This record gives sequence, structure tokens and C-alpha cells, in this order.
Amino acid sequence: MAHSETSVSYGIFVMDADGSRRRRVTSMGGAPVWSPDGSRIAFELHRSALGLPGGGSDIYVVDVEGGAPVNITDSTPGQYAVAPDWSPARRWFLQRVSSLPKRAGSAPGK
Repeated sequence: MAHSETSVSYGIFVMDADGSRRRRVTSMGGAPVWSPDGSRIAFELHRSALGLPGGGSDIYVVDVEGGAPVNITDSTPGQYAVAPDWSPARRWFLQRVSSLPKRAGSAPGK
């Protein structure tokens, strides 16, 4: 079972189905999804969580056994990569990307 929390302990945890043997996989991110073989977890991470300016989010992948999360989207500020998902055979990875619309009257150079 993969689970993300935003209250007392922030991050992504894995545990047995009965809730035992809970352990943190990463201290950041949300919306976790398992890879088809169960070896990795993809998740969303907002740029602000890393202290980066401009808003937006990226998709990261982390090994269930530990290690550093890897950014696989490298979105630009204001671009949101969300809703990660794996294809059944792990050949493809699906993500949804959106950008916030510019405010009325915010033309380049103004």
C-alpha cells in the first residue's frame, strides 16, 4: 500500500495491507502511484516544496527500497505536471501537464 500524508508526517510511506511495517519512502510529494512491477513509486511534487519560485509541479520517481527521487518531467515555472500513471508494461509513462493562463493585460514586456 502506498500512502501520502500532509498532516503530522509529510511524505510518502509504504506499509503492509494491515498497516504494519510502515516506513517512509520520501519526505515530500503526493498522489503516489506504484509502477506495475511494484519496485518504484511516481509522485507529484510542487516546486514550492523545494523552495523554487514560479509555482508549478513535476513528476518524480523513487525506488521503493530507498534512494533519491528523480525528476522525470523538468517542468518550467507555472507548468503543472500532475496525475502520474504507468502503462501496464512499463514501456510508457503518462502525465497530464497544464499551465496557468496569463492574467488579462499581462503582455510580454509589461
